[in-house]
Amino acid sequence: MGADDTPGARRAAFVAIGLGLVVMSTSAISFMLFPRELASLLAEPVEVIEQAIPLLQIAAVFQLADGVQAVTSGVLRGAGDTRSPMVINLIGHWLLGAPVGLYLAFELELEVVGLWWGATIGLVFSGIALVSRFLYLSRHRIVPVSER
Repeated sequence: MGADDTPGARRAAFVAIGLGLVVMSTSAISFMLFPRELASLLAEPVEVIEQAIPLLQIAAVFQLADGVQAVTSGVLRGAGDTRSPMVINLIGHWLLGAPVGLYLAFELELEVVGLWWGATIGLVFSGIALVSRFLYLSRHRIVPVSER
């Protein structure tokens, strides 16, 4: 951004988002392929391990969405857009994720699995919305904060 190179900043942002996905994919793949082994590292009772397995599988999806939203939030903040990440994450986590999680957990009686799916849905929404915001913002010259 300091070089006043919006196309370069856009490329750098996509590299950052892509690298974030690659890093988060390693844990997501591990969670999907080895949930029992990973749960066994943290707990010994078979009942606890069995309850952790579906949570680790949900966490695999969570990892990807969280990686995208975290990196893209940082990209937008770096571009001087601090309000959009705040609003998008507020909507995603509190107006979408929390109510969906509570509904799934208590109304559909999915318990902790429902809460985790709600959080994951909120993160997926936030990730998509943040990337969409960055795509919109970076179609034109991104004005440095010092020029506003």
